[in-house]
Amino acid sequence: MTSAAASTDYRPDQPVHINSRLVFFGPTVATQVTVTNQLPAGVTLLSAKPEPTQVLGDGRTLVYALGQVSPGATADFQLTLMPFAKGQFTNVIRATALEGDVVPTNNGAIARFVVYEPNDIRLAISVDPFGHTFTLSWAELGLPVTVETSSFLPSNQWRDLPFEPWTVADRTFVTLKIFGLQAYFRLRMDLDGN
Repeated sequence: MTSAAASTDYRPDQPVHINSRLVFFGPTVATQVTVTNQLPAGVTLLSAKPEPTQVLGDGRTLVYALGQVSPGATADFQLTLMPFAKGQFTNVIRATALEGDVVPTNNGAIARFVVYEPNDIRLAISVDPFGHTFTLSWAELGLPVTVETSSFLPSNQWRDLPFEPWTVADRTFVTLKIFGLQAYFRLRMDLDGN
């Protein structure tokens, strides 16, 4: 199985398109082949092609009963989803068959995407009244963001902050001791490990 969203980042009220593909390598015919697609929480299904054989109770589990599949066969699945919240989402699709599989690690795939407004990704800095520490904060939306620092710009030497942030309500904070005359900070969003 392979699966990917058409893009890794979306804005609110923008439909998300996910394309998945089953490629059966064989070496013999597989029977009772079923593909199950688990939609992420926080989305509405707008369309599914082909139509699922069954939609389970919560409306987030789509089941496709493919039956018998020959070596070399492929099947494509397209979803259109509408997220109704901001954050990070993961769609999971998996194929099973009656027969055992000598390589079960390629029977499933995930498609990740995030939903946010560009203005959501802003770093705020505040300094304590005595000038000894400063606090960085940003909106907590469940996005895969990290704070990086560098002592000069332009720089290829960005590094993650060596401190654990904490979250209160919908903001994440990290407090640091002032350690020099200047430092630069940025929020980096990690989409698909990049």
